[in-house]
Amino acid sequence: MSRVEDAKKILSEVKHPEINASLVELGMIGNIEDVGDKLIIELKLPFPGVPILGMLTDLIVSSLKKNGMEAEVKTGVMSDDERNQFMRIENEKWAL
Repeated sequence: MSRVEDAKKILSEVKHPEINASLVELGMIGNIEDVGDKLIIELKLPFPGVPILGMLTDLIVSSLKKNGMEAEVKTGVMSDDERNQFMRIENEKWAL
């Protein structure tokens, strides 16, 4: 299995801190690039200025680091369709 596939598997188990769903399930993990010494992870946000951005970034980096992978997180914003899907899942699985 490639490091990108390994990273996707690991991140599919990383739960959003406020929603009972993984970041992958929520569509928040976009492109993953293997650039040799580290992975570049795209974190797709439903809107700019998400207040828990630091927490989400730390969850991604620490989860991968526990598995021997260095990662850098770059952020982007979801498309309208991606945001609608995110909001549907969020409404179903809101944990707080």
